[in-house]
Amino acid sequence: MPKTLTLLALACSVFAATAQERIEDEQLAKAATRLAERAADQENLPLKIDLDVANAAGMKVKEYGAILIPAKGLSKESLAKGGDAIVPLGHLWMLKLAPVADRKTVAPEKLRIVTVSGDDKQHTLLLLCLGFRTTAAGDAELVIFGKDKDPIVTLSASKTDNTQDEPLDLNMRQGVGTLGDIEINVLGQFRAELPVNEFSP
Repeated sequence: MPKTLTLLALACSVFAATAQERIEDEQLAKAATRLAERAADQENLPLKIDLDVANAAGMKVKEYGAILIPAKGLSKESLAKGGDAIVPLGHLWMLKLAPVADRKTVAPEKLRIVTVSGDDKQHTLLLLCLGFRTTAAGDAELVIFGKDKDPIVTLSASKTDNTQDEPLDLNMRQGVGTLGDIEINVLGQFRAELPVNEFSP
């Protein structure tokens, strides 16, 4: 088994106590490939997404980690055409973190918990499916799915005008009332913040 997840295992302090780090390209490529393989093994994923492993993005803060793998063909045009239908964005994998909704950590039974082999170890991660939609009122939303077809978190997505190398990018930072936030940037056009807490399955 290739050493795919050492990057996450190396990634205990809160986010404020240490700087976030980009996962190195070679490690990220190996991890994203393995994660995509495990995603393909999953049954009844709430969104059907063909993944663009080559454009994954990842961050770590001490023992916490997150990797975003975008959908293939993701573009500003696809977002604009989606309307109120959910446009698949990609997968968010998290190590030792769980999403927060309504100021509460999402219950484990609503989360898709996946065991991934790597570095001769078993790693337990969360797999979240990400989607984008525009409401009838014209508001942009990031819709996040866990285990089932119903969203576990819906986030307001604010407009931005940023430059980014990957279709999906992220930052990790200290939260207010939570362990931290994962900022998700979509095509340099929209930004949403997902609050997270520590997760120990």
